[in-house]
Amino acid sequence: MLAISVLNLFALTSFSIPASSDTKNAENNSASVLVIIEGVEKSPGEEVSLHLCEKLVINDFAITVAIIPYLNKKELTGSDSLVKKLRELYNRYPEKVSFALEGLEHIKNELDKPLSEQINILSRAQSIFSQAFNKNFGGYRLLANALLPSYGQYNSDTIIAARQAGIKVIIGSKFNNSQGYTL
Repeated sequence: MLAISVLNLFALTSFSIPASSDTKNAENNSASVLVIIEGVEKSPGEEVSLHLCEKLVINDFAITVAIIPYLNKKELTGSDSLVKKLRELYNRYPEKVSFALEGLEHIKNELDKPLSEQINILSRAQSIFSQAFNKNFGGYRLLANALLPSYGQYNSDTIIAARQAGIKVIIGSKFNNSQGYTL
């Protein structure tokens, strides 16, 4: 019920960003939002997240959509409705939509492994993402350019492994029981 109320609030609200007097910096004036979508399995949260993504982009917010490419032994595919809708949104607003991986399966200690295993995990995650978002779609070859490590767990080897997988940004986070996640 709360999600529906929040969704209605976004449906009725128009977000605005102050206008820039310098047109060269206009792209930098968009506020950025991280939207976490579990992926793979259809859920009511997916529909809310997709609607929120579209509303944010239409109202001049840049978004990074964090996705789990492999969940419950199932990979994202180009035929998934989530992938189709997100690719369509990206095709309409390529300058405002980017993607992050939440590891491969988003499990605790997933990246608490030796470098070679981390490279395999992140390369497989990027491969699944790339196949899902590019196989049935023309145009620019899309890659996830950020990593939101599972449970905020990463180390210096993760940076090397991410680079090997074509990931340029790691979004660190900490969990505090009383305050939730902090990026």
